[in-house]
Amino acid sequence: MIYSLPKLMDVVLLLFIFFFITANLAWFIFKEVSESKGGFIDEYANFSNFGRSLITLFRASTGEDW
Repeated sequence: MIYSLPKLMDVVLLLFIFFFITANLAWFIFKEVSESKGGFIDEYANFSNFGRSLITLFRASTGEDW
């Protein structure tokens, strides 16, 4: 298990880079989208700023609340 930690850190770093780039793009493209009633975009899951964009992408990738 100790030998697999460096490779696991490589995967985590690659995922973080992917999330960082995708969150920036989503924030730039979808920041003007308003909240929908009953939909996925609400006050907690939206792309209004970078932090919310990153959290929304993480929620979507883990399948939470779908």
